[in-house]
Amino acid sequence: MKQEVWLHKHVGFRKDEDTGERTEIWVPVCSPFTVTALLKTVDADDAHGLRIKLRDMNGEPRFLDIDRGDLARLGAAEIRARLLRAGMQIANGGEATVIEILKAHKPDLIITVSIAPGLAPARTGADFHYTRGPSKPAAGNRDRTDP
Repeated sequence: MKQEVWLHKHVGFRKDEDTGERTEIWVPVCSPFTVTALLKTVDADDAHGLRIKLRDMNGEPRFLDIDRGDLARLGAAEIRARLLRAGMQIANGGEATVIEILKAHKPDLIITVSIAPGLAPARTGADFHYTRGPSKPAAGNRDRTDP
């Protein structure tokens, strides 16, 4: 069986009535994940997204690109569904903690992306550059993208 380290959240202290000793209480929240890059969408007013790397239920790495604006919609329900569909495991009401982390995190790596193929405004000296648009996901695995 593979051992893995889950994200834990501090929820308080427990006091031993006999000794008076206080013990911290930590509860598991979710399986491992990290935000690997900030995505800037050039043909959508530089809208920001995040590239998330997580470990799926088989222990394999998965990459998921999300629009940061979706974090504010209906309690981030669509993002939570995509994370679960990609194999993230969540416990003890950890959905809210995961969404808080995604809202607050700003990775150092910035990747410029495009929604549609064609000419897009360039940010590197030229007036325009050609973009391929989003890559097509593998069959039956719509949330997987290349890092």
